[in-house]
Amino acid sequence: MLSQMNKETQYIQADNSEEALLGPYNYLSSRPGKDVRKQFILAFNDWLKVSEEDLNAINGVITMLHTSSLLIDDVEDDSDLRRGFPGKYL
Repeated sequence: MLSQMNKETQYIQADNSEEALLGPYNYLSSRPGKDVRKQFILAFNDWLKVSEEDLNAINGVITMLHTSSLLIDDVEDDSDLRRGFPGKYL
């Protein structure tokens, strides 16, 4: 029984660690911006003719990188607001 409790505790700790890690990213992602990068990707795809599935994957990666760079920028600049809302790291 103690072994089962330890496994459950480890699962809860891992779950909390993931939330602590992804929480700021998810918070910022829920505050949409102008989405200019996606518009550029769609415009370039008129020439490149990438499949919709691949285009969605490319857009997802670029969005993740951009959002991550915004979080880093806010921490480095000690910004109080991002997109009109409090910075998540506060």
